[in-house]
Amino acid sequence: MLLQGSVAFKILDIYKIKREERRGATGARPWAAIAFRLAGESRFESLGRVYEANEKSTIYIPEGVGFSRRGSEEELVIIHLKIYDAEHKEIEIFESGAPAATANEFITLYEEWNAARAGYQHRCAAILLGILAELSAIKESASPYKLRLIERGEELIESSYFDPTLTVARLAEVSSVSPEYFRALYKSAHGTTPHKKIEELRLARAKRLLEAGDFSISEVAEECGFRDTKYFTALFTKRVGVCPRDYKKAYNPSL
Repeated sequence: MLLQGSVAFKILDIYKIKREERRGATGARPWAAIAFRLAGESRFESLGRVYEANEKSTIYIPEGVGFSRRGSEEELVIIHLKIYDAEHKEIEIFESGAPAATANEFITLYEEWNAARAGYQHRCAAILLGILAELSAIKESASPYKLRLIERGEELIESSYFDPTLTVARLAEVSSVSPEYFRALYKSAHGTTPHKKIEELRLARAKRLLEAGDFSISEVAEECGFRDTKYFTALFTKRVGVCPRDYKKAYNPSL
């Protein structure tokens, strides 16, 4: 968990930025980053895991961790910092219980840093510690015991993601919790929603089937759990960056 085992850090820089829609990869950096998303969303991939950073969420990227990112037009407050003796080496996503208040805290942090009045480093460190305390408390609320409640739903996602009737309501039912509680616990554990995880698995299978070249586009959509070929085509194009037909042809030029 963020800052687990250590609360010693030094803020290197704080800035606010607007980005156009883009994708790219970033190598390991010699500092950690904490970013609050005022607007927009991004999809990160790192060390075999996928993380969905939505509007009003906070992302922590540890020092020395590379990642790829695909994002919409977005606005962020970004903090670069050095964390000493940090134990956690994975990206984390935090959803605030009071997103408007958290947004105000990050903006205040940015304004204090850039005003650079006497003692601003100490004030900024205090504000950041307060933010981290709030986010860590929310993260800890998803205890290992609570996460065990959704194990059956997690298993069902892995075994039946291509079933077009698979819904969050069904996942919650087999886990004996409400759909809202299942979503919250799942996102806390995996950094993404169950719906997006199902889409991710379906698209991964679609890519394999398209690469094999044995199915038409509509058949691939059906095999992967998509009832609507047009929706499948639009989603595949958005997430992969190329339409299914062109993706298939790239691996099967003779077809």
